[in-house]
Amino acid sequence: MLMHWVRYVYSQTILSGEPTVVCCRKDHKILFPAASEYFHDWEDLQDNDKRWRTAKDPAFKAYTTRLRDLLSLRYPGARIIEPSQDCEDGAIHAFRPNPSDAAQATEAPKVVIAPRHRKHGAHRNYLYWPQVAAYASSICPVGLVGAKATSIDIEGVPEHFKAWNHENDLDVTVSWMQRARMVITSDSGMAHLAILCGAKLFVIYDEPGLEAGKSEWPWTFEHMHDNSIAPCQAIPYGWGNPNIVYEWISRVLQ
Repeated sequence: MLMHWVRYVYSQTILSGEPTVVCCRKDHKILFPAASEYFHDWEDLQDNDKRWRTAKDPAFKAYTTRLRDLLSLRYPGARIIEPSQDCEDGAIHAFRPNPSDAAQATEAPKVVIAPRHRKHGAHRNYLYWPQVAAYASSICPVGLVGAKATSIDIEGVPEHFKAWNHENDLDVTVSWMQRARMVITSDSGMAHLAILCGAKLFVIYDEPGLEAGKSEWPWTFEHMHDNSIAPCQAIPYGWGNPNIVYEWISRVLQ
């Protein structure tokens, strides 16, 4: 949904030629560079560590109803569009967000890792992030991205290479992903952000075709691969064996 919605909003703004107001968090403006105005009356109604199907949450539905009413009063006659599964149609898939000059001025790691660790969907929490980071760090600088509260704060990674330590961590994350030689993730939101950024993405799985840690579910890799404008690779059987991930790192970097 992330990559399709952002691309769809960009498409609607560019193709329509009409002024577009985007309602988002202040630190998410980087994803909507073509907007003519931003509306930041935004509430995070769920604990990020427990976030699950936000659009179906009753409290979020009530909030969006209030928000629509507020937007209708402030922008009379405006067409209000909400994220949906239909937003893939008509989206400009070549769109990539442009990081700010400040983010581009930061030193970028060669390998970017998203060490997800959340309560919701705990089966997607990869156990070997510290080992993978240590191995990659023996070859080149490594950076960590994601929300600090829902990521593993890996010892040994310099503090300035942890995106959450920067003022606008999303801006820095996008910049690092676009400049990295490898972005390594599990099948998570950071993987979809990497696709949107046009990053060189490597996603750790177990058995090909199945979601890691939940073998009765199909993986979403084909969907990511089909929507990528840069190299996008699955790392099969790396979920239970970090040595396989090491081999991929060596192959790409050396």
